[in-house]
Amino acid sequence: GRFIEAKSFFSKVLLIQENHVRARLNRCSASLQADDLVSALDDANFLVEQAPELNLARQRRSEILMNLGDWHEAELELRALLSRDSEHIMGLVHLGTCMIAMDKSEQAEKPLNDAIRYDPTHSDAWYQRGLLYLDFGRIEEAKSDFEAAAKHDPKHIDARLRIAAISHEGEDPITAVIAWRKVLDIDPEHRLARRRLQESSDRQEILKVRTSPKD
Repeated sequence: GRFIEAKSFFSKVLLIQENHVRARLNRCSASLQADDLVSALDDANFLVEQAPELNLARQRRSEILMNLGDWHEAELELRALLSRDSEHIMGLVHLGTCMIAMDKSEQAEKPLNDAIRYDPTHSDAWYQRGLLYLDFGRIEEAKSDFEAAAKHDPKHIDARLRIAAISHEGEDPITAVIAWRKVLDIDPEHRLARRRLQESSDRQEILKVRTSPKD
């Protein structure tokens, strides 16, 4: 996780050998992780120009563009990537994300379905399709996809938060209590989860009082 230090080492390699693809790709990734998007994009542009056959370079460039909010350019990059490899899982997932971000949700389902078909264990594909179904108002299908994401990645806190939020809006506080506890199993200090857990527990106690048999 020492991204700045990592960047400095990769930069030293590139001073010696400017066209060292792996060093530039690693520096690009480190810059992205360090939120230095300008430097990351410079390296990605260089790589795509010098090594257009390198799919990972196109993937990184699309990810940087997405972080910059340049969804249209990201889409073009992803379509170029997928024209070379139609089964590129992250390319399909990112394309679905771009479509959702550009309010083209009806075009997002196919790439996400394809990603899940090619790799049914890919948690991010399930999660992104869950977000799509939330947009469509298909709550139960969304929840099912979030559960699949959490199944394939037990530490996927965003999926757990979505499951808990849906459960919190439901009629059964016990289900919500369980869901919020699963969030806290991943991040015990998560403030929203702690607050919502207390709310659900309070609702559970009120429900017990209302349904308890009278003497």
